Amino acid sequence: MNPVFDYDGMKNGKVLTWNFFLERKIGRDWLAQVGYAGARGYHLQIGRWSVNSDQDLPDSLLQQWRNQYIASNGTNPANQLVPNPFQPASGPTRLFNGVFRNPTVPLRNTVLPFALHPNSLLGAPLGFYTYNALMAQIQKNFSNGLLFTMHYTWSRTIENWFSEAQGNNYAENAGTAPGTTDRRNLSNSYSISPNDIPHRVVATWVWTPPFGKGARFDFKNGFANAILGGWNVGGVFIAQSGQPQQGFTGPAGSVTGRGDRISGVPIEVPKELQRWYTGATAAERTVTLPSGRQIVVCRYCFLKYSSDAFAGRTVTTPNGSVLPDIYWWGTADIRYGDIRGNGRWNVNMSLQKEFGIWEQVRFQISAEASNLFNNTQFRPQMNAGLGNTFTNVTPAQFNQGIRPGMVQNDSFGTWSMATFDPRQIELRLRIRF
Repeated sequence: MNPVFDYDGMKNGKVLTWNFFLERKIGRDWLAQVGYAGARGYHLQIGRWSVNSDQDLPDSLLQQWRNQYIASNGTNPANQLVPNPFQPASGPTRLFNGVFRNPTVPLRNTVLPFALHPNSLLGAPLGFYTYNALMAQIQKNFSNGLLFTMHYTWSRTIENWFSEAQGNNYAENAGTAPGTTDRRNLSNSYSISPNDIPHRVVATWVWTPPFGKGARFDFKNGFANAILGGWNVGGVFIAQSGQPQQGFTGPAGSVTGRGDRISGVPIEVPKELQRWYTGATAAERTVTLPSGRQIVVCRYCFLKYSSDAFAGRTVTTPNGSVLPDIYWWGTADIRYGDIRGNGRWNVNMSLQKEFGIWEQVRFQISAEASNLFNNTQFRPQMNAGLGNTFTNVTPAQFNQGIRPGMVQNDSFGTWSMATFDPRQIELRLRIRF
């Protein structure tokens, strides 16, 4: 039988929404609208929430382990093997799965809150989010052959939430990974949402050109009216900001898996370094950051953000070794509003005409184009993992600007050449009867 955890009463999630809008009619055909929309969700399900975490252990125990780790020149006592408290001292052993089938187990496993379920995950009703938006719209009702709407949204979304759908990559960016959450104070994980798009403009239109029988420009010629009349042109224009990127994790030893963000260090590399790196050799892709540190940018990558803005923590042991610190809380957030992927700028259009051949038979021909102008639209994915922490730095690395605590992922802050689809045109012929 699988374990059942009545976590916080398993409360049902709730979402509250509210809005306030002003509308004004302009002339006979135009309508303007401006207003505010907000939402607040709480008791939302966080998927894959581990029932055990080092964060659940007492501070006194974590600090004791940390002190012993330093004093022993890097041996973590949490990994020390101790007698298995769930097996008898003698006689037949109990048929446990996993680590507890063995006569000895790591000390850490014996002190976890739910020791017999070391890797169990559940859905916990601990998620919450807030959405605030200023919206403006102008609309032209269909008249004189034209229907037009333009909508602008200026918004901000913050959250601490990770649904199971997000874990299965239902979107370009996933939500807050539960392993990076500060379980002791969930507000410390209340960060910008991966779906935050502060600026978004959408315009749609349908236009019927004034040509043909009964139109403004009636050619009084059946053939000309049949060829030039009855057309409809439609389109959709979208422009939006890029989405925040997740993944500022990696420095070994942090309880939440997050490092520190270094105050005063610009998050973007200098403008002259923000470009594509296509060189075949490492020397052609070697970049010196303002700190003096040299990195080798991945090939066919665009460098935007600097990993120097983040760091791990190190400790010096009695024998002089520099090692990653353990059991500390990083100051870095899960995501930042100033670290975003690429935005979008896209136009789709369609051209359609319908005409009759016989009384009950009509033909419809159309052409639909996505990404009409064939713009290169890069996907928002970014290399955002920080990698491990430099510890014992060699003289050669020191001369390259590398210091203990810096992160090792040279690809941080880059994006690759992955793009959305180029222009595609679809032609259709339909017969309606």
